[in-house]
Amino acid sequence: MKKLLILYPFLLFCLISKADNQLKLTNWEIKSTTEISENAEKVSMPSFQATDWYEATVPTTVLNALVKQNVYPDPRIGMNNFLIPDVSDEFNKKMDLAKYSYLGNGKNPWQEPYW
Repeated sequence: MKKLLILYPFLLFCLISKADNQLKLTNWEIKSTTEISENAEKVSMPSFQATDWYEATVPTTVLNALVKQNVYPDPRIGMNNFLIPDVSDEFNKKMDLAKYSYLGNGKNPWQEPYW
């Protein structure tokens, strides 16, 4: 019994210490880095005031957060998936991503229909 009385405060302290180190998953916001003029260090500060950002719940994906904010339609309904933009070929060229393509000739087969 004495051992339990000694062990109990230690366990209680461990639980309290662990709770202090947890990050709250509330009040998160997202925005594209192409729309932010401040640098990453400034944006990461607790004092940074985010204006016109989209609310997000965590955990989530960027697409799911934007669907919840009505930026894009729900891709699981009908043909809505085709209304959501994908990474552009201009971006691929700018970032020199063709070298990672599984396509041997480098042509995008989805740009030219077969009919």
